[in-house]
Amino acid sequence: MISALTGLFAGVAVAFCGNFHYVIYGIILPIVHKIQGTYYSFWFPDSTRYIGYDPDLPDKTIHEFPAYSSILGDLHAHYVNIMFVVTVTAVVCGWALKQDPKKKERLAFLRPEFIVIGFMTGAFRWTNFWDFPIYYVVCGSVIFFVLLRRYRRNLGRFVLTMLAIAAVMFGVGYVAAMPFTMTFDQISSEIGLTHSHSLLYQLAVLWGLPALCLAGYVVRLLMERARAKNMTAGSDPLSQNAAKNMTGGLTPLSHFATPDLIMLMIGLCAAGLVFLPEVIYVKDIYGGDHYRANTMFKLSYQAFILFGMFMPYVLVRGLALGARSLKAAKAAAGAAAQPVEAAADVLPAGRAATLLSGKPATQPQAAADASDQLAPAAEQPPAQLAPSRRAEILRITACAIGAAVLLLTAGYTIKGTHDWFGNIFDPDLRIHTDASVFVSEYFPSDFEAINYMNSSIEGQPTILEAPGDSYTDYERVSVATGLPTVAGWRVHEWLWRGQIVELDERIGDCDLIYTSQDVELVRALIEKYGISYIYVGNLERERYPELNEDVLAGLGKNVFSDGEGTYILKVGEDLPSAEAPVQTESAPQS
Repeated sequence: MISALTGLFAGVAVAFCGNFHYVIYGIILPIVHKIQGTYYSFWFPDSTRYIGYDPDLPDKTIHEFPAYSSILGDLHAHYVNIMFVVTVTAVVCGWALKQDPKKKERLAFLRPEFIVIGFMTGAFRWTNFWDFPIYYVVCGSVIFFVLLRRYRRNLGRFVLTMLAIAAVMFGVGYVAAMPFTMTFDQISSEIGLTHSHSLLYQLAVLWGLPALCLAGYVVRLLMERARAKNMTAGSDPLSQNAAKNMTGGLTPLSHFATPDLIMLMIGLCAAGLVFLPEVIYVKDIYGGDHYRANTMFKLSYQAFILFGMFMPYVLVRGLALGARSLKAAKAAAGAAAQPVEAAADVLPAGRAATLLSGKPATQPQAAADASDQLAPAAEQPPAQLAPSRRAEILRITACAIGAAVLLLTAGYTIKGTHDWFGNIFDPDLRIHTDASVFVSEYFPSDFEAINYMNSSIEGQPTILEAPGDSYTDYERVSVATGLPTVAGWRVHEWLWRGQIVELDERIGDCDLIYTSQDVELVRALIEKYGISYIYVGNLERERYPELNEDVLAGLGKNVFSDGEGTYILKVGEDLPSAEAPVQTESAPQS
């Protein structure tokens, strides 16, 4: 039950929670301003545009997270790939939990899990390239430390096994990505040192909660190890030998339960992703004030996902350990005559990991339990139990507050949904999963034309519409029909293709087709790009006040017209001569 609840908590954290910025600026500040009789408005994108924007500094960054993408309906690669990065993380965790240090395994590097991890991380090179190095390192770090613990007495075998696994994963991934990489030119592979850094208090606002969880978790693991080591040192020789045999001499890695070690690696990797944009950045088309925006965006997005898996484990682990420890301390205080039953003042780490993983304890989990049993409670005076109880109560309180705050950040999804969509529970509001509905609401003059194209045009012919810049209304026809066009949003196309000369040439050619009076030039450009349909609507008239309608009319057949200025010309392989009469078809009845 605890493991299931922890998994559900992690799912909520990844999918619905925001960062702590929402708690401060979306809950606390509005209340403070209301008490003071002033007004303060929180706009949900503020939590993703904080560093460099509030206050306004020449270092504009992006730190988005899944809930923000969900509210926007953002189907960019970093969002679509969430289902795969969660899966690959689950695969490596599943492999780690099944490892048995006593079991000898031949050809360990050919485990099916490594094939799957290699394939998926390789596929990330064409689903979302940033996730390829990120999760290759995340999976590699888990595998590295689990194997290091397993082969700690045979480092040669450890090195060979690790190199073989790394080679298998990279090789499988390389082959999986070849259909894409063979014809893909990488945007940038240059890395530079940052010349600006985030304000510390802003980093604390965004990442303070997971940082506190990680720091507390590391301290707690070290305390548990030190306590188990002290108990071993204070016991009789026979018990010491037994404990050493079971724990491998209580080396740092051998003492940690496997789930604890896995989550430690995930937490540290997430922290590294937050730290990296403060030191380095990947050079791309963005410069000036936004030079490290894309690097921080892609790395911190995955940091948020990893922390979303990490924090629920840590918080629930702390609550479970604390509750059981209080019970053990109470039993020890009232049953000094029964030393075995009052064995420890805290729940052993191995037992906690068993609770959260839902699996029976295995070595070194059982070893950690056994080491705790080496110090009978009868040797602990009742006076020593009180500080332990106070520590456990403090621990439970801290974890409960942390869990409450983490769940409180899920209010971001409620607030953001209301900001973006209004009252979604109002039955009078039309809620759609059809992404083209915006056309009917904002571009009614284009709605019938686009419906005509969706219902009448077969295949994937190239259409021409007026090109525009990112986050404008242009490209609405290709978006709503799925048909290719000559040039998309300029900055996005620039980012994807890594160069701008050809892109600007395409945009210039689009301008010529719509404005040139040279019929032969327009005809040549239509043939150059294989254009089958030319779209003329209000945005085309807005961009091209000197629209060459007479020239265009002589080059094709009017297959749609709404009678109010929006029409579609069919051109292409058999372009009519300039003298041929224009053929038209009336608009179909809606």
